[in-house]
Amino acid sequence: MLLAHKVEIYATKQQSQYLLQCCGASRFVYNQLVDMFNNSDKTPSKKDFTNKVKDLRSKYSWLAELSTRIARNNVDDIANAIKKAFSKDMVAKRAKTKNYKLGFPKFHKRGVNDSFSIREKEKIKVDGKKFKFEKFPKSLGRLKLRQRIRFNGVVKQMTISRKANKWFVSFLIDTDDVTVREPSRDVVGVDLGIKELATLSNGTLFTNVRSLKTKEKHLRNLQKRLSRQVKESNNYNKTKLKIQRLFYYVTEARKASLHNLTSYLIKTFGVIGIEELNVSGMLKNHNLAKAIQDVGFYEFRRQIEYKAKVYGRKVILVDRFYPSSKTCSNCGNIKQDLKLSDRTYKCEKCNIQIDRDLNASINLKQVATCSRDTINDCGESIIRYSVKQ
Repeated sequence: MLLAHKVEIYATKQQSQYLLQCCGASRFVYNQLVDMFNNSDKTPSKKDFTNKVKDLRSKYSWLAELSTRIARNNVDDIANAIKKAFSKDMVAKRAKTKNYKLGFPKFHKRGVNDSFSIREKEKIKVDGKKFKFEKFPKSLGRLKLRQRIRFNGVVKQMTISRKANKWFVSFLIDTDDVTVREPSRDVVGVDLGIKELATLSNGTLFTNVRSLKTKEKHLRNLQKRLSRQVKESNNYNKTKLKIQRLFYYVTEARKASLHNLTSYLIKTFGVIGIEELNVSGMLKNHNLAKAIQDVGFYEFRRQIEYKAKVYGRKVILVDRFYPSSKTCSNCGNIKQDLKLSDRTYKCEKCNIQIDRDLNASINLKQVATCSRDTINDCGESIIRYSVKQ
């Protein structure tokens, strides 16, 4: 099993300078390959890109001083980008939007997603909380990790990146070191929301941390200050770094709350029913768009899917058109005139009164329970269940 573990690096000033040089080399080579693609009459092959990288390494001595893989991995990156650009979905999207440059490889900018990769295990050496890679100067010692790698196994590749002036390394590990507990036979429905992060069908509530909302005033003041400073001055760069670190805090706080929720669901229940939300459509409601983004629906979906595959759980994705909020969980009556402002569901048929989100989560549990015995035999972890069928 291939698992990734991302760890912060405690880099010295000299080590940071070297890592920045590696990021710059990777960016330079990639941009040269993008320029080659843009100016070619026909799409270059992987061999053409590889020959271009060889020419660059022979032409620029500072490139030859770094690991060979830093430059050559860009060949795979641009090949994948070109393959994606000519995929059926992207071709159809370009025709629909009439933007014929959409999806094609773009130049990488300095300071934006700075990173580089090494994809040969022989070039990477990890020892406890320290590691190094090919041609890393001995005079700089070894790079120190914030914590040990979580999994035991073979490190297949690594990607070093910078965010908010912090350095991180993501190790891809081939491991069997995953403890899978026998899941219970319990089924749970999960209704995501804005007021509460999640309402479970057993009545458990997970509060929404609203990480962006809590820091919004501070962020607004910093951005106002940045707009009044001289661009690229020392004070400008200091304020810019403060903004980056604030966004980093917001993102990590949101991820942490979602990890707590998804880990609890995966470790406690065997089958989890969630609604396949149309997030892009929901964001068109400009009154709620910021609040919806602050919840992180996509991140929840990403986490629950990969954890289900690792730990062998079943996730039932209920059709987005299923009226989970409008359907009475007691008698099945559908209330067509239910408004978004109605927080309590009152059934006119059986006279039950129940919290709107709890009612929706119970309905999702009922769908997941019905589908468990009929479609779970396929062996897949993520199962789409169309209610209309």
